[in-house]
Amino acid sequence: MDYAGNLLGGGILAMLKGGILSAMLFAQGLEPVDGATRWEGMEQIFGLLGDVSLSGNFGEGSPFLYETDLLLAGAQGGSMLGASGQSILFAAAGSYNSLGYRLDPHHAFHLGYGFQHVLPPLAGQPTNENRGFQQYTFDETTPYGDLKLSSRLEERTVNIESGLALRVRQQFQFTRPLTPEWYLVGIDEVYFNLNTVSWGPATGFDQNRLFLGFGYHFTPEIRGEIGYMNNYINRDLVDDLDVDFLVMNFYVDLTR
Repeated sequence: MDYAGNLLGGGILAMLKGGILSAMLFAQGLEPVDGATRWEGMEQIFGLLGDVSLSGNFGEGSPFLYETDLLLAGAQGGSMLGASGQSILFAAAGSYNSLGYRLDPHHAFHLGYGFQHVLPPLAGQPTNENRGFQQYTFDETTPYGDLKLSSRLEERTVNIESGLALRVRQQFQFTRPLTPEWYLVGIDEVYFNLNTVSWGPATGFDQNRLFLGFGYHFTPEIRGEIGYMNNYINRDLVDDLDVDFLVMNFYVDLTR
């Protein structure tokens, strides 16, 4: 098998491992308790998540890149399968901005900053988080579709307590064209904390996000995606959190 085939196989295997990990963690609680949304050792809710992203470079053929993202999330206020009156409430908002440099068609580096405001039930209490990050990205086109690998290191602080939390994230993304406009997309991202701090993060596995959906190119520069994401969050002091998100993303890429 050629290099692209090996790389594709490794990426798909990693995505499957991440999905299997989420399934294994979900299966830890077999008996429902406290109604329909709390399992032994885990709380489950439904949410909505949206991302609007603008990216590009500074002039035609320039290797210098920029990207800015605005994320909004809503989460279910109560039992997913319970009585009427449950609603989706604002739960989080974030803004992420980065500058980057593309070494060649396959390799790029980014430095960035993010701010995130999170409310219950996605956080124990209203929290503002400041986040610096460094990211390496690898892109490869294969006979089966496009593979993208992203590795990120984050430095995180919050307003509720002191302490610098370090976290690494590894993302595997694969897109397969269906028509000139439509495509399938699958993404798996695994998070690991590198240290333990008083406001929550504990060394080791933090969370896993698995996304499956469809994308549509409105123009060569503009596309949208819709799909399902499972976000499993490991929490040490309280029940783990499993969120089923309906995701709608909108991307504008002005790279020349």
